[in-house]
Amino acid sequence: MLNHYRPRETSWTFDDDANGFTITALHGIAAGNQVYDSYGKKCNHRFLLNYGFAVPDNTEEDGRNPNEVLFPLQLFENEPSSLYGKKQRYLHDSGVYSMDTRFSTYHGDANTREGLSFLRLIVATELEFDAFSVQTPAHAIPPISLENEVRVLKHIAALATVQLFQYATTLEQDRVAVAQCPVFSNQAQALHFIMGEKRVCLYYQSMAYDVAPLWTQPHDVIRARVAAEFESEDDPKSRYVDDVTAFLLGDSFE
Repeated sequence: MLNHYRPRETSWTFDDDANGFTITALHGIAAGNQVYDSYGKKCNHRFLLNYGFAVPDNTEEDGRNPNEVLFPLQLFENEPSSLYGKKQRYLHDSGVYSMDTRFSTYHGDANTREGLSFLRLIVATELEFDAFSVQTPAHAIPPISLENEVRVLKHIAALATVQLFQYATTLEQDRVAVAQCPVFSNQAQALHFIMGEKRVCLYYQSMAYDVAPLWTQPHDVIRARVAAEFESEDDPKSRYVDDVTAFLLGDSFE
């Protein structure tokens, strides 16, 4: 039995001569030491479902964390009926019948990118909708405008806040609890899983607090702040900021 660990210590190969799988150590492993392998990049809900454990720190070597939380996404029913109807038809024409999405903190993940696309649709004005709906399907809407992106961040932060209220405990209370229970107990695995979801929620709350105000500034102010605060960083928030500014401001951001 190989336990999960990153970075991986072994590689698996099918050996034709031996007619079976062989395991090769990627570096020296002392006699008597446990041998680890990576079970792959997965959200903790997949680790828990497939293998019965959750990873306390599920961060990959590149700094990305695949932990996710499910947010239910729906169109605003109080929108003008004409716009609501157009958005519904657009979703169906795009082959989308549910917008519910598992979000991670990395906006480049396929699920998260699709969820952000849906959010841009949900908060779009009629003028914005008419502009992008003829160019791209509902699951692949890029940033539309800084104003739209502000509404996106505020909406997902509100969803995160609602989700956090569903939990009976806070993240800090979970940290205390997990330190007091046996490392390999079911309670510890459940806590690691729930803590991962809460961290995703807190991340999107912080995005609305830290980044949404940035998008309301003049372009020269955005340029200066991004250069000073985000360009040299490689965290999820900075990657999002860099990508959105490059897409929306283009040459004016160079």
